[in-house]
Amino acid sequence: MAIALRGTGTVGPNSNGTSTSISLPSGVTAGDVSIINFIQCSSKLASGTIQTLTPPAGWTALYNYNGCVICYRVYQAGDPTSGISCSSTEANWWESACVAYSGCDASPIDQFKMCVASTVGGTFGNKRNKIEAPSVQAAFNAGMYVGCFAKGGPGTSGNTVGTPSGLTSRAGSNNGPVLKICDLALTDGTPTGPYTASITAQDDVCFGGSIILKASGASAATAAAARPILGGFHQKQLNVNTFTLPLEYLDVQDQDLLLFCVDSPDTVTSVPSGFSLVANSVSGSAVAYSKIWSTGDSKTPAFNFSGTNYKDMTTALFRKSGVSASNVSIDQSGSNSSTGSGARTVSPPSMTPANAAELLFLYWGTAGAASGAWSSQPTLTVFEEAGNANTPCNVGYVLPASSPTGTINDTWTRGAGSDTLTAFGVLLTVGGAAGAGAGKSNFLAF
Repeated sequence: MAIALRGTGTVGPNSNGTSTSISLPSGVTAGDVSIINFIQCSSKLASGTIQTLTPPAGWTALYNYNGCVICYRVYQAGDPTSGISCSSTEANWWESACVAYSGCDASPIDQFKMCVASTVGGTFGNKRNKIEAPSVQAAFNAGMYVGCFAKGGPGTSGNTVGTPSGLTSRAGSNNGPVLKICDLALTDGTPTGPYTASITAQDDVCFGGSIILKASGASAATAAAARPILGGFHQKQLNVNTFTLPLEYLDVQDQDLLLFCVDSPDTVTSVPSGFSLVANSVSGSAVAYSKIWSTGDSKTPAFNFSGTNYKDMTTALFRKSGVSASNVSIDQSGSNSSTGSGARTVSPPSMTPANAAELLFLYWGTAGAASGAWSSQPTLTVFEEAGNANTPCNVGYVLPASSPTGTINDTWTRGAGSDTLTAFGVLLTVGGAAGAGAGKSNFLAF
């Protein structure tokens, strides 16, 4: 049976409440599957406080953290169709949206993956301008992809969220917190690739959820190769001599591979337990470290530096999508640097992936240089925003990576004087190397 949209609904904005409620779409009948996305702002995130949300009774939460709930329920005769409520330990703005589908299996969730990104608390006005939902691959044919794109955090009025290319917008609301639910009918188990929704840039937390609904009577899809996906991203610019990775914000999960990149005139003087050097481009002042995070590990690992100069710091979490006995590991890594003046380009070394469907993570920085501008950004699967103060960095990735990866340049222009550009490349795989930092490497130190 083909999956079909039954209906949609939205509620918002609700201002400064500890709860909100929404009605199911008109015409919902027994066996239909409803998905609700609740999003609430928080004025306390910058101080490290995360509110607790309680999903509607009888609904199954796919995600519930940082003021965002994505939940579903298979409708049964006699279920309420209104007053579907979500409550919070904080009083703040709410938005909510609902979609309902017919033709789903009694166990309707084929796949679900989440990506959480944050710039909350940056000293120099870091702003995000996108919400990313990660790539997923169906285990059954004829499924329905449902993408949930939401933004919470401190929140301000007048925000908007766009519709990712290739998807159909079904429900959403723009105001303080923002959200949008989109969908796309699938035919087989081909990886969807990540979907990116544009947003009005804010100092906020962004949530991208990828759901695949299973059709009633669906046949098994041909399994695609498991691949690494981005599960969390944080970028911050600060003048500090100690930085604590915001793993609470990013909802770190067991066996996530962590990458921490920093670009600064200061050197790293101490590293949290379990972190290993991945790339060292400029004698310790532009470096990347990795670790496989396990349940019970610290969610507040701290890096110490030799001074309090300006730093661009990027934290990324990677996990797998697809069936595999292995998790994400590092295949290879490499770094380059270039010292000079005027407009110059820099690229990580070209590498040849050892396995199919690898992800190439890329980072460009200026190693503590004075102000300038990146004027040419490469075409990547996803390109994250650059830092926007004195020493901006650019971050992106390609999935799947080319073989070999080739030359991927970024161009920097400084107004006057000399500076040093840096570029890291890290190839991530599933089922290849034994663990983070294993496999081949080609560190280049200058």
